[in-house]
Amino acid sequence: MSKRLNIVHIIVRLETGGAQRSLLRLIEATRGEFNHSVICFGFPTSIGAAIAELGVAVRYLDYRYPSNWLRMRGVVRAQDPDLVQGWMYYGNVVASLLFGRDDVPCLWNIRHALGSAPEKLSLRLALWMGARLSRSKVVFNSQAARRTHEYLGYDQPEAVVIPNGIDANHFRASERIRTEVRTKFGLSSPLRWIGVVARNHSHKGIDIFLAAVAPLLATNQSWCIVLAGPGMIASDRITAESGVKKQIEELGIAQEQITLCDRIDDTAFFFPALDCLVVPSRVESFPNVAIEAMACEVPVVGTDVGDLSVIVDDPERICPVADVTALRLLIANIMRQPREALAERAKQDRQRVQARYHMDLCSQAYVSMYRTLTQPAPMSGPN
Repeated sequence: MSKRLNIVHIIVRLETGGAQRSLLRLIEATRGEFNHSVICFGFPTSIGAAIAELGVAVRYLDYRYPSNWLRMRGVVRAQDPDLVQGWMYYGNVVASLLFGRDDVPCLWNIRHALGSAPEKLSLRLALWMGARLSRSKVVFNSQAARRTHEYLGYDQPEAVVIPNGIDANHFRASERIRTEVRTKFGLSSPLRWIGVVARNHSHKGIDIFLAAVAPLLATNQSWCIVLAGPGMIASDRITAESGVKKQIEELGIAQEQITLCDRIDDTAFFFPALDCLVVPSRVESFPNVAIEAMACEVPVVGTDVGDLSVIVDDPERICPVADVTALRLLIANIMRQPREALAERAKQDRQRVQARYHMDLCSQAYVSMYRTLTQPAPMSGPN
């Protein structure tokens, strides 16, 4: 019986986000074939707890203490790794610094597509270092991510694109969930609900969405919006200059037409309540929320960012980045259609997600790659 491979994942933080959810789903889908463990530089979180509930060791090494950096290699070595997988720029850099030139394969996972919006200095430094460090293979989660990193030196012949995956049996339409969620937030049945589910960051284009939707709300009293995600309540900042509440006031959006809520731990129990999901981002690679909503048979519209146009596969639901007027027209077009008229398109969206983005496809791609990277090097023949 062959030894089960030990896969050690290195990630900076485990707060709720697309990469963190993808790590959880990947471990859940492949734990029967591999021994996974996770090293995190941050603090205990709900995602970390969910991974631990799968029987996977999650170790937190607070990055603020230099002693933890000195311990890092020993902690990873104690897992007897057959492969070390970095997640996102900082995790990738640390994985390569520890194991990039060692006998342990080092796999990188890049989940960000570079855009015109400026990146913070620490991220630019990680990008610069990453282009110069050794790694066995690079996995991008979108064609856009691979394309925007090519000129920096990240692309290589053996680089691969593995799109994010979800369990389409978990994400599905549900009248029960729709009723429960809308009742929780005080929405009566006839009201139409437009949502953005994202962290409160300028890359996510919350200000673009608000500017686009405000005139529509003023003339359609039965339409409401929800902004859900980390920082929507705890932090009132979108950029250094403006905040969500300030912009809402300036645009004159009625309080009864907007709901703010913090992170949604499991969006499968939220998306069925929406009539439309908007992805107004300035920068994106592969928006998980799009495939999650589509699997729940919720129409998705958004900006031509990352691989969203490939995911949606409908040019009538995609507009240029930061084009407020065009985004407004997309939202209006969807919302003015009777819910019944959208049902057939919504079913096609779900079928598309099942065919292209099911977690089984994603996990099997990783399984194949793990096994290929950990195969012993062939013995050289006699001279």
